[in-house]
Amino acid sequence: MLAMAERDSQLAYSVLDHDDAIDQIEVYIDRQCIEIFALLQPAARDLRLVISVVKIAPLLERIADHACNIAQAKSLPELQRGELPQIERLLQRRSQKRYPGA
Repeated sequence: MLAMAERDSQLAYSVLDHDDAIDQIEVYIDRQCIEIFALLQPAARDLRLVISVVKIAPLLERIADHACNIAQAKSLPELQRGELPQIERLLQRRSQKRYPGA
């Protein structure tokens, strides 16, 4: 969003450059969790922690994908004056619907 708001192409490209690394980190986390399940057989608190990590990692990767989509949109023709606040309000409404109280 910052790259789009400030019309910063370098920042947009930086976001795109890190996408593959984030994908690899998600795969690494997933493999580590599988290894923990298989070898350590966690219980109670440890099990809840590993399950939480398994659920959160793909969500964070998806957020990174959305950031890349936004960064790619930066390369599209410039937004008309006043469009960015409208987009920001739309994103805020959607996130509030999806994550109330966040």
